[in-house]
Parts: sequence; structure tokens; C-alpha cells
Amino acid sequence: RGKHLTTTHYPPTPHTYTHPPHTQHTHNPSNMGSGNSVHVQTDRQAYLPGDVVNVNIYLHCVSAFQCNGLVVKLVGEERTSWKERSGSGKNRHTVHHKGHNLFFEMDVMVHSFNGNVAPGDFTFPLQFRMPYGLPGSFESEGRDHARASITYTAQAECRVAGILTPNLRNAQAILLNMPHQRAVLPTSAFQTTDVTCCLCCERGQAVMSVHLDKDAYQPSENVQVICDVENNSTEDFNTVRVILQRTLILTSNGRRQKRCVDTVSETTYPGVGPNTVRKGANALRLNLQLAPALAASTRGKLVQCAYAVIVQLHSDACFVRDVRCVVPVTIYGLFPSTQVWYNQPPPGWSPQVFPMQTVNVPPPSVDTMPPAYSDNDTSAGAIVSTQPGFSEPPYPYASAPPAASAKDYAAAASEKDALLG
Repeated sequence: RGKHLTTTHYPPTPHTYTHPPHTQHTHNPSNMGSGNSVHVQTDRQAYLPGDVVNVNIYLHCVSAFQCNGLVVKLVGEERTSWKERSGSGKNRHTVHHKGHNLFFEMDVMVHSFNGNVAPGDFTFPLQFRMPYGLPGSFESEGRDHARASITYTAQAECRVAGILTPNLRNAQAILLNMPHQRAVLPTSAFQTTDVTCCLCCERGQAVMSVHLDKDAYQPSENVQVICDVENNSTEDFNTVRVILQRTLILTSNGRRQKRCVDTVSETTYPGVGPNTVRKGANALRLNLQLAPALAASTRGKLVQCAYAVIVQLHSDACFVRDVRCVVPVTIYGLFPSTQVWYNQPPPGWSPQVFPMQTVNVPPPSVDTMPPAYSDNDTSAGAIVSTQPGFSEPPYPYASAPPAASAKDYAAAASEKDALLG
């Protein structure tokens, strides 16, 4: 049976969304056209877990038609897919891996029309609360046709009677941002590396301690780094690289995994010479500017995305081992504006407005979510992220992360002292 489906998104507000800007478009009811049509519009540009989502379904009927009902489908899901080459020679082939996980899916009968829709304009208000425990919206496409997405949509479907007559459909993306659920604090990491040349010739040791001004950032922010270095080796590290590295793990329904590691931001500074100490007031002071279109950290069952700032001492000499210090960080989206969207209605728009319907969207079940995150999970291969697991946040309607207390700063200072010995 033929179907007509259109998808609308909100216009991009800089650095607000977890989706890349090119996936967002605007919709205005004045563009409904001259034929029968249905459109969906949410009241805000993006939401947090626990927010109430207000939806209006606009039905524009020019000529009467038979209808089996107007249904709104609410869907929260994640999808993964990628390709791998397997075998050799004549047996070499491409294997496709896919994953699909539903957080929720429900159909809501908005209106039955008693089988017939008369000419006119109609508005059907609907509201529901975004459940706690959902991962943030996410979208990525990379090498090997690797695709990952976490999406939430409200789709209206006017079920037109007749096998050969297409249904009227329209879908609106619902963008979900994840707040940073703990106090934002300075963070540190410490690394001692045996410097070798030609894989086996010892050249001494290099000790590096990296301090970041925060452990969580938003797109377009500037990461401030203080790096204490003791190069007790005979090697000259020509450059210092500051890198934001993204680790994306995709899981299929067959439990196969693909790990994608990418450098999303990088800055290079002059290096450190042999037998040189740069500490205290003489420490390296580095900055890393984050990109504006940066997907937020997220953790679903099939899609997991985490970030780390890496400071790397690099030598141009052959076969000299780099000194790397890795500091896990969280990237979170800007908090959405509470401003209500308003679009100019088309000329002559005078709809019949129906009563508000309230829908109860259930929280995700345990089997659709990943295991609860543990701060102590530093096992090999684990994605280290400062974003906690999926429990109800302590400040569900806050517009900013909680302020760090004196106790928090004291704990961070003690940790730094322990790292520095």
C-alpha cells in the first residue's frame, strides 16, 4: 500500500543539539499546501528528561475523504549498522551488521472522525512527559558505512480508507539533551613513560601530569590545560599535541561490536627538549577549541559515545615512543531554551481545536537499557565517561549543572595531590 511520509525538524540553534546541524529543517503550518495534509509540531526546540512535550497535530482538509482515524505514534529507538569484509580470495564477501532497540513505541488514537473527514481545519493538542532514563539524541555516520542513531519522533498518520489511496503522514523529531548530572570539577591525570628508540633502546623516562579546568564541556568551549612535564630522557619531543578523541562503540543485535576512534579536535604546540623540566610557573599552558557541531556523550544499549582529552609528546625521530596522557571528559549539549515556538498560521486558518489529550509514556524497561554505569569501571575496553547511569536525576528541571561545593573541590585537590605524589 502506498504511503506518503514527510519528516520535519526544527531549525538549528548554534551548539544546542546533539544532532549535526545539517539534519535540522524548519516547518511552518503556512506551507501546508492546497491539498489534504497533516502536520506535527512540538512546542520547543529540544527537551530534557522529565520535560513535558506539547504537540499540536494540524489537519488541513480541502476535500472530504473517508478516514479510519487519526493516530499519533510515539517512538524512541536506537539503530546501528556497518559493513565488514570477511574471508579471502574467492570466499571474500561483505557482512552487514545491524542493531535495533526500542525504548518505547506506542500508538495513540487521537480522533476517529466516525469514518469521514469533512472539509475544514483541525488542531489536536497532545502532551506527554519524556521519561527519565533515556539516552540523549545522537546521530553519526563514519567509515565502513558505520551508522549510529538514537532518535525520538512523534508521527501523525491519517489512515485514509481505500487500498490504493495513500495515508497522510508527517513526523517531527524530538531532540533530547542530557544534562550533566554532577558538579563540574577540575580533573587530572598522571603518566610515566619509559622512552625508547628503535623499539628497544632505552633513552630514559618522561613524566607528565595533565590538569584540565573542568571534566565536562559543551560544544564550542575552550579546554584549558596545564601540563607539568619532566623529560628525563635524551630524546627531543618536537611537538605537543592536544587532542579531543571520540570513542564510539556500535553493537548489533547479534552482539557483534564495532569500535570507532576518531580525532575530532586537535591543536599543536612547540615541544619539550631533552632533559628539560616544565613545572609549576613554567608548566605548559595549552588550549583546545572544541567544534560547534559536536555530538554529546551518550550511552544507550547499542550506541555508546565517550570522549577524552589526550596530551601527547611527539618526537620526529624514527621509532621513538610518544608520551600520552589520557583524561576522560563528558561532552553535553546546551540546555534548551524554554521559549515556545510560534509559527505564523496560513491565511484563513481558523481551526476547530479539540481538547488536550495527555499520554503516559512508560519508562524504558531494563532489557532495553545498558547496565548501570559504574564510576569504578576502568576495565580494558570499557568506555570511561563521567556521565552516570540512567537513574532519575537529582535535579530534573535544572537549567545548569549543580555548583561544586567546597567538599567537592577539596576532594579534587586531594586527588590531584595524590596523582602528583
